[in-house]
This record gives sequence, C-alpha cells and structure tokens, in this order.
Amino acid sequence: MQQKQDIQFELIEIQSLVNQGRQQEALKQCDIAISENLNEVELYTIKTKILESLGLQNEVIDIWEQGIQNNKNDFLFYYEKVFALRRQLKYEEIIKCYDQGIMNNKNQAIYYNFKYIELEKQDRLVEAIQVWDLAIENNKTDSYYYRQKIQALIKCFGEDNCQKQIFECWDYGIQNGNNNLFFIKSKVKALEKLERLDEAIVFLSKEIQQYKNVEFLYEQKTNYLKKLNRLEEIIECWNEGIHYNPYNKCFYQQRIKALEEQGNIEQVLEEANKCIDLFDDLIFYQAKAKCLFIQGKFQEVIDCWDQGIKNNQSNSSFYIEKNYALQLQKRWIDSIQCCDSALLNEYNNEEIISKKVISLIELHNFRQANQYHRLIHLNVPIPFKY
Repeated sequence: MQQKQDIQFELIEIQSLVNQGRQQEALKQCDIAISENLNEVELYTIKTKILESLGLQNEVIDIWEQGIQNNKNDFLFYYEKVFALRRQLKYEEIIKCYDQGIMNNKNQAIYYNFKYIELEKQDRLVEAIQVWDLAIENNKTDSYYYRQKIQALIKCFGEDNCQKQIFECWDYGIQNGNNNLFFIKSKVKALEKLERLDEAIVFLSKEIQQYKNVEFLYEQKTNYLKKLNRLEEIIECWNEGIHYNPYNKCFYQQRIKALEEQGNIEQVLEEANKCIDLFDDLIFYQAKAKCLFIQGKFQEVIDCWDQGIKNNQSNSSFYIEKNYALQLQKRWIDSIQCCDSALLNEYNNEEIISKKVISLIELHNFRQANQYHRLIHLNVPIPFKY
C-alpha cells in the first residue's frame, strides 16, 4: 500500500491524463492504482467520474461493487454505490445493496438504519419494520434495535394502532435477556395501554423477585391493584416490600399512605408509632398527627409534636408543625412560646418569625408584631394601622 502523499500523486497523474483527453490511459492507471491500494475510496471515485464522462453508467455501478468486495466492512463504499444507483433511479437495487451490507456487517446499526430510511422513503412501511425484526434476530441482546423498532412502529403506523406489536417487541426483548428496568417499565406501560392490568400485576410480581429493592415496581403494582379495587393486596404488596427492605423508610411510608387511603386510622396510628421508633422521621410524626387530628384528639396532636421536638431539638420543621397545630387551635400564647423556642436554635428563620407575627397580631400586640415583621421585611411595615 502506498503512502497518502503517493495516492495524491497518483490522483494528480490520472487527472492530468483526463485533462489531456487520454481517458483510456487514465482508466488503466486507475486500475493499477486500485490494485495497489484496495481501500482508497478516492481512486474508485476518480475512476467512476471518468466512466460517467464516457457515458458508461453500468460500469460505474460495477466499480463500486468492486470497492465493496475489497472493503466489505466499510460503509462508505456501500453509500457511494447507493448514490450511483439513485442517480440511475434503481431503487430496488439500493435495497439489495443495503441487504448486502447487512449480510456482511450484521452487528453494525448503520446498515439497518439506512435500509429502513430507504424503505420508508419508498413508502414500504411493512418492509421497513421488518428491517428491525432482522436486526433484532441478529443482535438479540442489544437493546438499541428493540427501541428502534418501537420508534419505527409509532412513526409508521401511530402509537394507538400498534400497541400489541409494541408489547410483543418489549416482551421478546425480555425473553432474549434484556431483563433490565427499562424493558420492564416499557412492557408494563404497553400492557397498561392494552388494558391488560391483571397481566401487568402478575408480571410485576415476578420482577419484584428479581429487583426486590426497586420501589417503582411496587408502586406500579399497587397502582394497578387500586384500579382493580383489590385493596387488601395493596397492603400485602407494601408488606412484601418492607420484608425485603426493612431499613428503607419509603416502603413504610407507602404502606401508611395506602392505609390512610383505605381509612384505616387506628392501623395508621399503630404503624406511625412503630415507624417513629424505627426512623424518628418527620413524615411519620406528620402521619400520626394527621390521624389524631381526624379523631379530634387535639392535645395529643400537640403531644406528638412535643415528642418530635424532644427527639429533634435542632430541626425547625418540628417547631413549624407544632406551631401550625397550635394556631389551628387558636392557642396564640402557646404558639408564640413555640416560636421563641425555635428561634433560640435558628434566630433568623423567616417562616418561624412570620408565624410569630401572626400570633402576635391575633393577640392584638401590633407593635411587637411590627417589630418582628421588620426583621424579615426591612423598612416595610405591616400593611395596616394599629
């Protein structure tokens, strides 16, 4: 093989022969240069230009076929042959060229992509989808080809018209080892659109055994159970999640949420107390306080937040929640005391200062309310006279 600068010299010599009208000699020179440099596309290109100038269109195609035979894994040669075929309006031959490329390069997406595009241009949509079927058969574990088929189905026929094929594609991908969360989510979505919720639930139950710590799978399963009014199974699903994830508070939170939705207040209280002992997290105090409020146990609501403050003295969120409960009960003095305790830990907390201002106003202590108001709204008085 010659060096690049030698190739450029060959091209100059050939062009010089062409300029002198010595096309036949130029063609012979091309043949010699190509035999010594089988993968140099520029040599094939200049030969095809000479042939075109002589009106030898069929020979142009032959030259690019020669290039393909010498460079079966180089897409550029297939592309150049296709370009030549298109100029001659040989559209069926274009498809055959891409078929040839696919046969020689089964794992290269570019050949499938270009064949698909060509068939789509020719409005041969069923055949266009079949391109991706072939790609999948040749690359069963490559998720790219399944995604391409789905996109092609939607583009060619519209999503609403091919839901069954979309489902079958994702399902086939999972069967072929693409059992990852992307494929699982996609298959579940397809089943939902087909309104096959029972099947989706069974499938999710199976996948939960593989992905025990993925909350999304439990959420999807319980969403479908809710749509089918299978309420007891919703709690069982979150119980299963807790069994597999005993230290993940999200699963406990979801179980409490499900119990709330089903109106099981006493059980929510019991669960909230357990979770407070386990995690001491604001969300479980909130769940407990909400239940106590529904039951009209207003002092116990305050006691709940006192417990939270005792265990989380530097967390302003607990003071804010207690203050909200006190203000709902119109216990303005207690509210102010709660705000003062919170401000000892975080003196510039604007939300707490705002709540203190509200309680001071309710007690008609407008002057002090205005003083605190100015701490967070400098030079802006309370918008009323006092």
